[in-house]
Amino acid sequence: MGGIRVNQSGRIEISPRGNKEKELSRDMQLLLLLNHIQQMELQLEKKYGENFAETLAAEYLDEETYQRLMEIQDQDERRTKIALALKEGIENGTIDLNKLDDPKIREWIDARSEQENHISIQAQIQSKTGFENSSQENAFIENTEKSDANFFKAIL
Repeated sequence: MGGIRVNQSGRIEISPRGNKEKELSRDMQLLLLLNHIQQMELQLEKKYGENFAETLAAEYLDEETYQRLMEIQDQDERRTKIALALKEGIENGTIDLNKLDDPKIREWIDARSEQENHISIQAQIQSKTGFENSSQENAFIENTEKSDANFFKAIL
């Protein structure tokens, strides 16, 4: 049976089943997030048209960034990269958040950014890149779960 164990040296170990449950939880959170994004995008498409993301990119991003993003053939990947570029512009001040008058657009930008972050974290955990030992990995997982929990409280 999985769970937390304390060995004779006093070191806490998390058994594989405990990690498997965390992995399943992260996977479920990602599925919920993807479903939420899909619903938001359907609403935005109804309001602004199928190319709403591309229109936002044309309006708010510089020409070079816009052209680079338009070269991405996969619509889902292109939308993610557009949202990330818009978020970066908001964070560095090149895009005025007040000009994005629809709160659903900001919510979409944040959700797409969270999707990319979630996928990146899963890839790091699976490959264990950048982790020197299991205690660092477990601390990273716990921090990620707290972040995910706060995000899902906000959207649900």
